[in-house]
Amino acid sequence: MAPDERPVGVTLLAIFGFVSAAILVVLGLNFGSLKSEKMSGDWAGLSDLGEFETILCFGFALLLFPPSAGLIKMKNWARWTVIIEASLCLILLSAWIGMTGVPSDALSFWVLTPACIALLILLYFFLPGVKRAFGAKL
Repeated sequence: MAPDERPVGVTLLAIFGFVSAAILVVLGLNFGSLKSEKMSGDWAGLSDLGEFETILCFGFALLLFPPSAGLIKMKNWARWTVIIEASLCLILLSAWIGMTGVPSDALSFWVLTPACIALLILLYFFLPGVKRAFGAKL
């Protein structure tokens, strides 16, 4: 692989990052619309939740978009950002499992699948060919 050639996996992860960031922005806008609606009764608490969720969705979108753009441009800082984000995902999921116990049934899918994906991303970005493509030292 030539040094300036982008691996297919890097392209796919960058596209996934862009799509995920766009979905988070749309979700944030939808949650933001909860704040503008006048709710009463049992639903009144949702307007406050909408504001928090909007900020959360926009924040996660901001964490995804710049590294995805950097991956497309083959910047080594983007590679390290993705490595750090995947590591944080593993740490947070491990801490959550440690506090709540090992999940069972359907919940295990929603906890273990992101952990497996984060682990695969970590392993992928440490492959010698991928490191070489980003110009990192082996």
